[in-house]
Amino acid sequence: GITLDVTARHHAEDALRQSEERLRTLGDNLPDSVLYQVGQRQDGTREILYVSSGVERLLGISPAELLGNTDRFYARLEPAELPALRTALASPDGDLDIDLRVLRADQRWGWVNLRSRRQPGLDEQGRIVWNGVATDVTAKHQADTMLALQTQRASALLDLPVQAEQLDEPAF
Repeated sequence: GITLDVTARHHAEDALRQSEERLRTLGDNLPDSVLYQVGQRQDGTREILYVSSGVERLLGISPAELLGNTDRFYARLEPAELPALRTALASPDGDLDIDLRVLRADQRWGWVNLRSRRQPGLDEQGRIVWNGVATDVTAKHQADTMLALQTQRASALLDLPVQAEQLDEPAF
């Protein structure tokens, strides 16, 4: 009989399995972020092809609930955000970078930045594919809001001496 040595093949399969597990662990444990992959069919319909488990911590939705459709994600968006998202998705270069107001897992409103890049070519099913990361940027938006408020207050305080000089006794 013929004997084949498949040791090299088993080592390659083990290495591939370990690499896949390492990438899955990395994606599932990113702080405040979620990896995702979205595909667009030839009819223009978009579907979520992959989403890391961090989506449950961020949005309170399991990956299984999101796979195959985008409706569950859109339901977490503040409705006023939909037109901006649709415009961004229609970008001719195919890349996406947008902050959106979302209902987070803790049932409070927050902000998520979606960044994705279009993968060259089509996948094996003829879909356009985007690979991306969604990051909770709520703290950044809160800091930006606080900075704007403090800037406004500082400006008002600096204007007080000028306003005081313009007052005269009859104005009271």
